[in-house]
Amino acid sequence: MAVSTFTRVCAPALALSLLLPATPAAAAPAPESVASFQASHEVGGYELHRYDGGWVEEMANPKSRNFNGVAGESRFIGASLGGRQALFQVEAPAGETTLTLGIGAPGATELRSWRQRFGAGETPFDLTPEGAGVLTAQPVGENQTVLRRYPAGRAGHGIVLATMPRANTWADGVTYQYSGNYYGPGFKHVNIDLGYGQDRLYGGLDGAPAWARYGGAFGPIVTPDGATADRILLSSSGIAVVRTPKSFWRISAGRVEPLAAELFGPDRGSRVFGEQFHGNHHYSALSVRGDKIAYATPPDTMPGYEALGVLDLRSGKHSRFILPPNAETFPFAPVILGSVAWSWRDDSVYVMRHNQFLSPHQPRMLTVQSVRIDDGSVRTQWPIGGRSVAGWGGPRLLGSDVHP
Repeated sequence: MAVSTFTRVCAPALALSLLLPATPAAAAPAPESVASFQASHEVGGYELHRYDGGWVEEMANPKSRNFNGVAGESRFIGASLGGRQALFQVEAPAGETTLTLGIGAPGATELRSWRQRFGAGETPFDLTPEGAGVLTAQPVGENQTVLRRYPAGRAGHGIVLATMPRANTWADGVTYQYSGNYYGPGFKHVNIDLGYGQDRLYGGLDGAPAWARYGGAFGPIVTPDGATADRILLSSSGIAVVRTPKSFWRISAGRVEPLAAELFGPDRGSRVFGEQFHGNHHYSALSVRGDKIAYATPPDTMPGYEALGVLDLRSGKHSRFILPPNAETFPFAPVILGSVAWSWRDDSVYVMRHNQFLSPHQPRMLTVQSVRIDDGSVRTQWPIGGRSVAGWGGPRLLGSDVHP
């Protein structure tokens, strides 16, 4: 029997989905890990939060932790596995090139550690998605940054992943997953927004999406019709959907395939790819199989609750799901559906809802819910009881930071 193109490009995601049901029937699966990014000068740093029945957070502030039983001031600098695993670095003098790194769960104070020698100016800033590698950034000259991968948990040699223009020194936000050492040696910030495709890396280049073959240099995403991509959605399985000024494409495992423009509507996908309306940013997400896009839609009337929209790229159908109010009473009204992320386990979407932005000096009240696409049922994932907690800065779920 012939295998369809769509099935071939989604093979990695399908393979994982086939493994998940193998869990013994008597053992309840652990909650899926869902992570988010918050930029918060108000509380001193940049935060990673996890929402999977409880609430775990890590901040970039220095904190005392034990590394192989030895106490030391350290900072949280990166994460993987949907926020289940975190990378920490012991504070070191400026210019030090041999650093002590540790890996443990967010919130851990007892860590296994190792010593790793890096090059001059080279800074570790994240873990690879599966947690087996440590990523570093090293400025070269005025206009280039070299990204390398080192083994996690032991000393080893670095492998060049890609080169890119000089990394931004301030944490402007993230697109793909939580990443970035926001307090490097000598208090230098490293802000690299990096996404992992099935055969290449994704990043940003002068405000536009970019890609790089492993070991190569980042450049604009140019599609087969010669156009340059200006918008991108990257799934947690590494499938991408991009828009150019004249076309739409799905990219997976080296294959670049066209998508019908009619799927995305007369606004050329501005709504589907995520946009700003009513003074707030909204972030969309591509499903694990690369076949659906979840996005926010405005309420029919103001004031009102924003709805979840889902575009099926196979059928072209747009579905709209009206979300119920949060259980918490006034003054928390979750009128904003700010960001979404897809589950690995089933056809459901996580949504982060919060109140309108009022001031950088006031927190947003957050709740995370899940919506089943087959029947529209909604369940509050966090906090348990349907209430809310305060979140500073620009909190958002990240599509690549969901892990089964």
